[in-house]
Amino acid sequence: MVFLSETMLFVAIGIEVSSIQVLRTLPVVLTTLLLLIGVRAGVIYGIVNLLNQVIKDPVPVSYQHVIIWGGMHGVIPIALALSLGPSVPFGSQLRSAVFGVVIASMIIQGLSMTSVLKATGVT
Repeated sequence: MVFLSETMLFVAIGIEVSSIQVLRTLPVVLTTLLLLIGVRAGVIYGIVNLLNQVIKDPVPVSYQHVIIWGGMHGVIPIALALSLGPSVPFGSQLRSAVFGVVIASMIIQGLSMTSVLKATGVT
């Protein structure tokens, strides 16, 4: 059921947003993706560092790297972007940017996850 819902949302955004629109927002997409990964790194390293001081078995840094890289973005941002009404300023550009970030995240982070797991020694 979840797979069907996710598929329907991706189809809906695919109908709503053209590849040309995504290409127009490419600088925003890449900047946003870098910021998302950077902020996620700051949060994960910060919280896990604090947590490691109080737990018996600390989370290894290699696992933290994998947690950060594995933070792909998908269905929830797409659902939120699709819910924007026509009266929202820059709604079309926002939908395009969200779709671009989701696709870039899935392609870049998703396809490189095996390499990250090997490089960090997690697998």
